[in-house]
Amino acid sequence: MTALDPTTAADPLSPGGVDPVLDPASARPQRVWRQLHRNPKTLVGLLVLVPTVLVAILAPWLTPYPYDQVYVGEVLGAPDADHLLGTDLNGRDLLSRLIMGTRVVVGIPLVVGLLTLLIGVPVGLLAGYLRGPFDAVAMRVVDIFLSFPWLLVALGLASVLGAGLSTVVVTLVVVYWPQVARVTRNSVIAVTEAEYVKAAAAIGESRTSIVLRYVLRNAYFPVLVLLSSMMAFSILNEAGISFLGFGIQSPDTSWGLELAAGSTYLSAAPHLVVFPGIAIVVVVLGMNLFADGLGDLLSRQGRNR
Repeated sequence: MTALDPTTAADPLSPGGVDPVLDPASARPQRVWRQLHRNPKTLVGLLVLVPTVLVAILAPWLTPYPYDQVYVGEVLGAPDADHLLGTDLNGRDLLSRLIMGTRVVVGIPLVVGLLTLLIGVPVGLLAGYLRGPFDAVAMRVVDIFLSFPWLLVALGLASVLGAGLSTVVVTLVVVYWPQVARVTRNSVIAVTEAEYVKAAAAIGESRTSIVLRYVLRNAYFPVLVLLSSMMAFSILNEAGISFLGFGIQSPDTSWGLELAAGSTYLSAAPHLVVFPGIAIVVVVLGMNLFADGLGDLLSRQGRNR
């Protein structure tokens, strides 16, 4: 399973993409929501994401069986009335394990997204606004981080931290924060060239006021699109890391772990691969559609401007 670069899928600064310089009035959340929920892509994405989040929140009450309970006499059981999705190689109910796995699917993108924002946005903001030596040094550091393949990062961190959830989170943060920093920096540079920002500096507003009132207010939309794509690919990358054995470990569960365990018994029990695979495809597709909807919204905002 190959990790994918979210900036390839939805780079708001690519040629023919999104103009990051937005008029402040057009960036009001109410107007954005009105336009967002009318987009078919975002509607389909929300129809996938909202139930997934609800299942993750209510997972302990939705599982028909304890997700780690072993049924010795039902190993590799096919789907039936008692176990709707069958059982795994230890006789555990697959539906219960997939339901509990939604907590990883929802939790990891949120944690990784928050941490990458906390690291990447300040670095990109300062690099884009201050320019000069800080920009040069920061972007060279970003280039260094971007040069490491994600698999090499996962291997190195697994040797230090051991396999587990922390390895997945740290790997994805290390891989994605440089992309957030670069997109933020490019967006900030474009915004600071706008006339209203120059006018604010000319009348004597402080740098802090300009950054908070004008720059961030108009530079965050491209970062938002990148973040939504990044969260989608973090699900796929978590599955890849767990598939390779560096991520979530049994008896805990994740969709990637279930996929890895089931691949050994593909001919005898294909349901162990089919159902986790479908779940991953549907959720990643939903998040990608939502990200595409955001990109379409930004394109319209740029044309209107």
